[in-house]
Amino acid sequence: MKLDLLFEITPGNRKVTDVIDYGYKLSDLMAGNLPAAHEARVDIHVVADTAGILTGSIQAVVFMSIKSDGSISVTLHESLTLTDGDSILLSGNGITLPGDKPGLVTVKGFFTFHTSSKKYAWLNSTMAVFEAAGDPSGSNFNLKAYSINNDIE
Repeated sequence: MKLDLLFEITPGNRKVTDVIDYGYKLSDLMAGNLPAAHEARVDIHVVADTAGILTGSIQAVVFMSIKSDGSISVTLHESLTLTDGDSILLSGNGITLPGDKPGLVTVKGFFTFHTSSKKYAWLNSTMAVFEAAGDPSGSNFNLKAYSINNDIE
């Protein structure tokens, strides 16, 4: 399987613009306190700059579903505006893995893409895998997204 780096978000290039919780606070998760109920939900709104083949700025909503056993499923909806002005919609899903330190997470998952751009039409049939790690509540977060068997020319 061939993997090519599509884009990366490096620490310091990410800003949380809003956090919506539904009775369970993101600070609870960061402190290691798991929800007492079966499941809790936290939505994180983020803006970030990307580097790589897809260089630009991204606006994202990260929907986190935190289970009482500590597992977290993540759904992502992102709008990427490239430096050349083209726009790409990203949709993805992932799961978290325990971090090395309290308050840190590792997320692994996948993205699909949609764009009307002729230049980037190849993304419409591309799936990407990603890995991210860091503090989900702040700017200390790194994400790398790789295409799988793409037709970049």
